[in-house]
Amino acid sequence: DYTITSKRFGPHHGPQSTLFEGVMGANITGSTGYPGVASSAHRTGSSCTNCHMSEAEKTSEGGHTWIPSVNACVTCHDTMTTIPEGIGGYDADFERLHNLLVTAGYISEAGYVQGAEGGDAGSSNPLVVPVKDAQAIWNYKTLAEDKSNGLHNPAYTRALLKNSIEALELD
Repeated sequence: DYTITSKRFGPHHGPQSTLFEGVMGANITGSTGYPGVASSAHRTGSSCTNCHMSEAEKTSEGGHTWIPSVNACVTCHDTMTTIPEGIGGYDADFERLHNLLVTAGYISEAGYVQGAEGGDAGSSNPLVVPVKDAQAIWNYKTLAEDKSNGLHNPAYTRALLKNSIEALELD
Protein backbone atom coordinates (compact mmCIF):
# COMPACT_ATOMS: atom_id res chain seq x y z
CA ASP A 1 0.00 0.00 0.00
CA TYR A 2 0.97 3.64 -0.50
CA THR A 3 -0.12 6.53 1.73
CA ILE A 4 -0.98 9.86 0.10
CA THR A 5 -1.08 12.84 2.47
CA SER A 6 -1.76 15.74 0.10
CA LYS A 7 -4.62 16.66 -2.18
CA ARG A 8 -1.93 17.85 -4.60
CA PHE A 9 -0.14 14.49 -4.84
CA GLY A 10 1.56 14.22 -8.22
CA PRO A 11 4.34 15.94 -10.11
CA HIS A 12 5.04 19.61 -9.65
CA HIS A 13 3.25 21.88 -12.14
CA GLY A 14 4.92 21.77 -15.53
CA PRO A 15 5.99 18.16 -16.20
CA GLN A 16 6.29 18.90 -19.92
CA SER A 17 10.03 18.19 -20.15
CA THR A 18 9.84 14.89 -18.29
CA LEU A 19 6.90 13.74 -20.39
CA PHE A 20 8.75 14.90 -23.51
CA GLU A 21 11.72 12.73 -22.43
CA GLY A 22 9.50 9.78 -21.54
CA VAL A 23 10.46 9.66 -17.86
CA MET A 24 8.87 10.24 -14.45
CA GLY A 25 5.52 8.68 -15.25
CA ALA A 26 4.69 5.55 -13.26
CA ASN A 27 5.33 2.76 -15.74
CA ILE A 28 2.57 0.36 -14.71
CA THR A 29 2.82 -3.03 -16.36
CA GLY A 30 0.06 -3.49 -18.91
CA SER A 31 -0.75 -4.40 -22.49
CA THR A 32 0.73 -1.21 -23.98
CA GLY A 33 4.51 -1.09 -24.18
CA TYR A 34 6.50 1.95 -23.13
CA PRO A 35 8.80 3.54 -25.72
CA GLY A 36 12.45 4.02 -24.90
CA VAL A 37 13.53 7.04 -22.90
CA ALA A 38 14.22 10.08 -25.11
CA SER A 39 12.86 8.27 -28.18
CA SER A 40 9.88 10.50 -28.99
CA ALA A 41 10.04 11.94 -32.50
CA HIS A 42 9.21 15.34 -31.03
CA ARG A 43 12.35 15.02 -28.92
CA THR A 44 14.68 13.45 -31.48
CA GLY A 45 13.53 15.52 -34.46
CA SER A 46 12.75 18.84 -32.86
CA SER A 47 12.93 20.78 -29.61
CA CYS A 48 10.80 22.87 -27.28
CA THR A 49 11.93 26.10 -28.91
CA ASN A 50 11.56 24.77 -32.47
CA CYS A 51 7.86 24.07 -31.90
CA HIS A 52 6.92 26.76 -29.41
CA MET A 53 9.09 29.70 -30.50
CA SER A 54 9.23 29.27 -34.26
CA GLU A 55 8.76 31.98 -36.86
CA ALA A 56 5.07 32.52 -37.50
CA GLU A 57 2.84 34.44 -39.85
CA LYS A 58 0.61 35.63 -36.99
CA THR A 59 1.70 37.61 -33.94
CA SER A 60 -0.55 35.42 -31.79
CA GLU A 61 1.71 32.36 -32.18
CA GLY A 62 5.39 31.44 -32.39
CA GLY A 63 8.12 33.82 -31.33
CA HIS A 64 7.87 34.72 -27.67
CA THR A 65 4.20 33.75 -27.32
CA TRP A 66 5.22 30.15 -26.59
CA ILE A 67 2.20 29.06 -28.66
CA PRO A 68 3.17 26.55 -31.37
CA SER A 69 2.64 27.59 -34.97
CA VAL A 70 1.67 25.45 -37.94
CA ASN A 71 4.85 26.71 -39.64
CA ALA A 72 6.90 24.76 -37.11
CA CYS A 73 4.82 21.61 -37.50
CA VAL A 74 4.94 21.43 -41.30
CA THR A 75 8.71 21.07 -41.14
CA CYS A 76 8.07 17.42 -40.22
CA HIS A 77 4.32 17.01 -40.82
CA ASP A 78 4.13 18.35 -44.37
CA THR A 79 0.38 17.79 -44.82
CA MET A 80 -0.64 19.49 -41.57
CA THR A 81 -2.85 22.57 -41.91
CA THR A 82 -3.85 23.03 -38.27
CA ILE A 83 -2.34 21.97 -34.98
CA PRO A 84 -4.31 19.05 -33.53
CA GLU A 85 -6.08 19.37 -30.18
CA GLY A 86 -4.34 16.18 -29.03
CA ILE A 87 -3.48 12.63 -29.99
CA GLY A 88 -6.20 10.31 -31.23
CA GLY A 89 -8.27 8.84 -28.43
CA TYR A 90 -6.69 11.04 -25.74
CA ASP A 91 -9.86 12.81 -24.63
CA ALA A 92 -11.84 9.56 -24.25
CA ASP A 93 -9.03 7.74 -22.43
CA PHE A 94 -8.23 10.68 -20.15
CA GLU A 95 -11.91 11.03 -19.25
CA ARG A 96 -12.11 7.27 -18.63
CA LEU A 97 -9.11 7.41 -16.28
CA HIS A 98 -10.59 10.46 -14.52
CA ASN A 99 -13.94 8.73 -14.06
CA LEU A 100 -12.35 5.54 -12.72
CA LEU A 101 -10.41 7.57 -10.14
CA VAL A 102 -13.51 9.58 -9.16
CA THR A 103 -15.65 6.43 -8.88
CA ALA A 104 -13.01 4.79 -6.66
CA GLY A 105 -13.16 7.85 -4.40
CA TYR A 106 -9.50 8.67 -5.05
CA ILE A 107 -9.97 12.11 -6.60
CA SER A 108 -12.64 14.78 -6.70
CA GLU A 109 -14.27 15.90 -9.94
CA ALA A 110 -11.75 18.77 -9.92
CA GLY A 111 -8.87 16.27 -9.75
CA TYR A 112 -7.74 16.72 -6.13
CA VAL A 113 -6.82 13.61 -4.15
CA GLN A 114 -9.46 12.72 -1.57
CA GLY A 115 -8.73 11.38 1.89
CA ALA A 116 -10.16 8.19 3.33
CA GLU A 117 -12.71 10.23 5.30
CA GLY A 118 -13.80 12.24 2.25
CA GLY A 119 -12.66 15.76 1.54
CA ASP A 120 -9.11 16.66 0.63
CA ALA A 121 -6.30 14.26 1.48
CA GLY A 122 -3.90 15.52 4.12
CA SER A 123 -1.73 14.28 6.97
CA SER A 124 -4.78 13.92 9.23
CA ASN A 125 -6.92 12.47 6.40
CA PRO A 126 -4.62 10.30 4.27
CA LEU A 127 -5.60 8.11 1.35
CA VAL A 128 -4.08 4.62 1.58
CA VAL A 129 -4.23 2.72 -1.71
CA PRO A 130 -2.47 -0.14 -3.45
CA VAL A 131 0.77 1.05 -5.11
CA LYS A 132 -0.59 0.52 -8.63
CA ASP A 133 -3.57 2.76 -7.81
CA ALA A 134 -1.23 5.48 -6.48
CA GLN A 135 0.71 5.12 -9.73
CA ALA A 136 -2.49 5.58 -11.75
CA ILE A 137 -3.25 8.75 -9.76
CA TRP A 138 0.31 9.98 -10.42
CA ASN A 139 -0.09 9.34 -14.16
CA TYR A 140 -3.44 11.14 -14.23
CA LYS A 141 -1.92 14.17 -12.49
CA THR A 142 1.14 14.11 -14.79
CA LEU A 143 -1.00 14.16 -17.92
CA ALA A 144 -3.38 16.78 -16.49
CA GLU A 145 -0.45 19.08 -15.66
CA ASP A 146 1.30 18.53 -19.01
CA LYS A 147 -1.65 20.07 -20.88
CA SER A 148 -0.45 18.91 -24.33
CA ASN A 149 -3.17 16.22 -24.62
CA GLY A 150 -0.45 13.76 -25.54
CA LEU A 151 1.30 15.80 -28.21
CA HIS A 152 4.60 16.11 -26.34
CA ASN A 153 5.13 12.33 -26.41
CA PRO A 154 2.27 10.40 -28.00
CA ALA A 155 3.53 6.83 -27.45
CA TYR A 156 4.49 7.42 -23.82
CA THR A 157 1.21 9.21 -23.09
CA ARG A 158 -0.78 6.39 -24.68
CA ALA A 159 1.06 3.78 -22.56
CA LEU A 160 0.56 5.76 -19.33
CA LEU A 161 -3.16 6.13 -20.03
CA LYS A 162 -3.92 2.61 -21.25
CA ASN A 163 -1.93 0.82 -18.55
CA SER A 164 -3.34 3.04 -15.76
CA ILE A 165 -6.89 2.31 -16.96
CA GLU A 166 -6.19 -1.41 -17.10
CA ALA A 167 -4.71 -1.41 -13.59
CA LEU A 168 -7.77 0.31 -12.14
CA GLU A 169 -10.20 -1.90 -14.04
CA LEU A 170 -8.57 -5.03 -12.60
CA ASP A 171 -9.53 -3.92 -9.08
